[in-house]
Amino acid sequence: MVSEVKLAVFDMDGVLIDTRSSWVLVHDHFGTQNEDSLAAFLKGDIDDMEFIRRDVERWSRANGRVTLDEVKGVLDSAVPFPGAVETIRELGDRGIKTAIVSGGLRHLAQRIGSLCGTDMVFANDVEVDDQGYLTGGGIVEVPLREKGSLVASIQRELGISTEETAAVGDSSVDVTMFQLARVSIAFNPRDEVTELSATHVVRGRDLRSILPFILDG
Repeated sequence: MVSEVKLAVFDMDGVLIDTRSSWVLVHDHFGTQNEDSLAAFLKGDIDDMEFIRRDVERWSRANGRVTLDEVKGVLDSAVPFPGAVETIRELGDRGIKTAIVSGGLRHLAQRIGSLCGTDMVFANDVEVDDQGYLTGGGIVEVPLREKGSLVASIQRELGISTEETAAVGDSSVDVTMFQLARVSIAFNPRDEVTELSATHVVRGRDLRSILPFILDG
């Protein structure tokens, strides 16, 4: 007999929010970009902390000293992906625990988590000094290449198995989450690796379209 899903873990950027990257959202605000840093990260040339350091350095170079409040103001412009709130709430109503596991910025993850009603939120952040200015350092709670390690920790804490887990993501860094879930959903996947690694592929503009795969899968 197939186990019912008791835990659903979600990437945030491009899945729960209607933008591909919370970090890029801030880059767009300052007129900067991080495509070369992303490429270096994906090749393994830099780690998560260096990735964050380069982002903050570029924001500061373009704008002078940057405050966390300014970054939060930019992030507050992000909106939930259509159907995201309804999807999380429906899962909660069915007794399924939900978690955000994101390499995105914590302020936005916490806001979206609160809006949707997720049980747990894990995300990364920028470091600030005692005056609220970004120092250039970062806080890495979710190593992008090891998002599955967070899923495993959640499973241990809740006493939930891989067979009782669903994972939803859109990029190759979500594949380690898929590996710890019986139901894995590539939602509007960005690449072939993500698509081929999932048990289901869902495309569209309403996150509620994933619900049958979690509730009936």
